[in-house]
Amino acid sequence: MTPPVARAGNTVFLATRPPRRFLARSPMKLPELIQGGMGIAVSNWRLARAVAARGQLGVVSGTAIDSVHARILQDGDPQGRLRSAYARFPAKDAAAAVLDRWFQPEGRAPSKPYRVIPVFNERRNRDLEALTALACFAEVVLARDGRPGALVGINLLDKIRIPQLASLYGAMLAGVDYVLMGAGLPTHVAGILDRFAAGEPATLKFPVEGGGEGEVSFDPSDFLGAPAPVLPRPKFLAIITSELLARRTFKDCADGFVIETPVAGGHNAPPRGKWQENLSDAGEPVYGEKDRTNFAAVAEVGKPFWIGGGFADTGSVAAAKALGAAGVQVGTAFMCCDESGLAPALKRKLISLAKERLARVFTDPKASPTGFPFKVAQVAGTISDPAVYAARERICDMGYLRSAFRREDGGIGFRCASEPVENYVRKGGRAEDAAGRVCLCNSLMAACGYPQVRRKTAPVDILGDTLRDAGLTVEAAIATAGDALCGVARYLKNTAADSYSALDVLRVVVPASVATVVETAAANAADAVAAAVTGAVTGARESVETFLANASEGAAKTCANVSEFGGKVAGAVTSAYASVAGAAANAHADAVAAATVFVAKARANMTEFGEKVAGSVNNAAAAVSDTYAHVTDAVSDTYAHVAESVSETCANAAAAVSEASNGMTATVAGALLPKSALQPAKA
Repeated sequence: MTPPVARAGNTVFLATRPPRRFLARSPMKLPELIQGGMGIAVSNWRLARAVAARGQLGVVSGTAIDSVHARILQDGDPQGRLRSAYARFPAKDAAAAVLDRWFQPEGRAPSKPYRVIPVFNERRNRDLEALTALACFAEVVLARDGRPGALVGINLLDKIRIPQLASLYGAMLAGVDYVLMGAGLPTHVAGILDRFAAGEPATLKFPVEGGGEGEVSFDPSDFLGAPAPVLPRPKFLAIITSELLARRTFKDCADGFVIETPVAGGHNAPPRGKWQENLSDAGEPVYGEKDRTNFAAVAEVGKPFWIGGGFADTGSVAAAKALGAAGVQVGTAFMCCDESGLAPALKRKLISLAKERLARVFTDPKASPTGFPFKVAQVAGTISDPAVYAARERICDMGYLRSAFRREDGGIGFRCASEPVENYVRKGGRAEDAAGRVCLCNSLMAACGYPQVRRKTAPVDILGDTLRDAGLTVEAAIATAGDALCGVARYLKNTAADSYSALDVLRVVVPASVATVVETAAANAADAVAAAVTGAVTGARESVETFLANASEGAAKTCANVSEFGGKVAGAVTSAYASVAGAAANAHADAVAAATVFVAKARANMTEFGEKVAGSVNNAAAAVSDTYAHVTDAVSDTYAHVAESVSETCANAAAAVSEASNGMTATVAGALLPKSALQPAKA
């Protein structure tokens, strides 16, 4: 059960402790668009940064983010982005321990399996706790990218309870603005945010099948090794499907809502009633009138809400606002954009299918071990392919979607409906509940480009030749998407294009916002860059001219001195030779011979000395010339790069403003909820 709460204005506190002050963010800044928090690392920091930079809410996915970072580190963290963010983590020892354990500077060989992280359970694991908090911290830091006003949120699944405390605290240390959570009833989140914001420890309960609850705790001061700071409290948005949840369950413990319709991607709420007995001919859950959300009733709660699922086209924001919403949540459109974490090859397949109008999404009632319906894009070579699913050996080594159960000895055990059937049954599960289940943990990890490599004695033919020949297999991916997958081709700039950016999505859904942001940014950037370039180039030129003048003057003096010295040497040698020649006429032959040898040696030594001096002068002149060339090239390259950047920025800004202006000529007024938001016909 959720602990009782005490109200203090608009703040919710756990009743078991007196209210404490924290740095509340007020008033709430409401974006028109929320980028969905999708899958495992699909909504990564790059995608969230691209959306947040343009004035909307960018969201990072916190699901299995600890495993994602552990695998990136094992691959060598090629660009060093994670390590740069880790350097800002306040718990320095924890960050150092994570790097020491997981970072491989040389990277992992493609044929070598990833080391898997320990699975969460009711017993505290400090190493896993540190990795989780650090990963969430880094994602938020990188998503904000030094922009104080950028809005960044983190999305978590209520089904995955045990890691939540470390995830939330890590994100709060980075100053996350919003926490979004669904796939359950996360009524406990508000109280945890209150306590962490006040620097206090928090306790989280999780359900245990067969009786009672389990409990985990997190103490910020103990974790940091110092008194915990007071932190800004992020806003909590509950991801729900009905007005009843808004009016009753979350009215007093959420700052707002995201209302997802049945066409949204990922996990769907099941239809009301005995839905497993009422599937379509294709085997999908059937949603009816009872599953339609009464948006007017949600608006009466008096808290902002956004609508997700089927709202990603021009006019969608206006349609949502006409229903009382603050804006829309968009997921599938961003899933296929350049910045998302979805594996590039899988992205290209999905876009190609959409262009050919062959994209299909199946609402699978069995795939997810959670028991919720799960949207699965139908793509050959992925787990949606029956041959690929049948070939996979069932294994559960990540364990995020495991359920806790009460063992016969009274302790707590964990099982997953996608693990080997005999193991699941041995732990008290039913074999029929395991049929058709997919290991979403491994498949979604593969979808974001970090598939596990496994050794196999009889590799199957559907795998790549290199790994098959090596006696290896890799986990197959699964792609989850909303029913709007068939429409992602609308974001392509032309029919020949095979990719699009997050900005292309924003141009369609929130064109006015993008035009304003881009226009302002372009003007500011142009002014700032022009001033910086002028100052930098002027300063560089002055420095180069001064350097060259000094170098030329020094070289001239050196050459003059050497020339004068050489003249003196030559005069002295000539004089000595003349003297010896004069003396030779009157001297004995032996004396003449000795003198001649002496003069020859002197002359040779003087010649050698002169050559060394001349070489030094030549080297000095070459060094001056080379330095001049390098400086000139550097200035020229810098000027060219900056000029190209300014030109590209201005061109993009001009294109964005022009496209936004063209797109805004037709205004959608009085729009209603699209019929496709309830149960769209699949092509």
